[in-house]
Formats: sequence, structure tokens, C-alpha cells
Amino acid sequence: MPTASTSTPDELADVDGADYVGVTAFATPTKEDAVAGGLELLHAGAETLMVPWFAIGGIELSNVDEVAAAGAPGVAVVRAIRDAEDPQSAARMLRAVLDRQQ
Repeated sequence: MPTASTSTPDELADVDGADYVGVTAFATPTKEDAVAGGLELLHAGAETLMVPWFAIGGIELSNVDEVAAAGAPGVAVVRAIRDAEDPQSAARMLRAVLDRQQ
């Protein structure tokens, strides 16, 4: 199952053969070398990607609403759940925001 990871508009245009795509939204200490494409890249992904995709990078409760509003059908998170006082509650809250946007 080939995947593609994108952080620029040029990379969005070059995902041929990918089963799904990760679109880098924000900077994150989890991947220090990743380039962040921001909300603009998420909008571009929503307009151009024809395969399943998700937003990744620096997504947390404070910005997941903007990420979903930009067109991301899903998100991949690490710190937003791992570092939460109540990881289960954090996961539920993130999911609730995504469900509201769909």
C-alpha cells in the first residue's frame, strides 16, 4: 500500500500511484525536518487529491477545527493525544470536531 507525504503544492501534484496521502499542516517536534504547508496546502489538497488523504503535523484541539474547515477529511495526531492529561477525552474531542465538520 504505497503512501505519499506532501508539504508543498508541487508534491501534491506528484502523488501518482499512492493509495493515500499525508498532507503536512503545521510544524511539529515529532518530525523536525518536515516542512509545514499550512491551511493553504490543506485547501489545495481538498481541491486536487483524488485518493484518500489526511492532515498531519502539529494538529491539536486548538487548531483541528481550522484543519477540518480547510477540507481535511481526517487527521493523524501524536502529541495531541499522547501528551493530554486524559488521552481518551482528548481523542473524543478531536473526533467530535471532525464529525461536526462533515
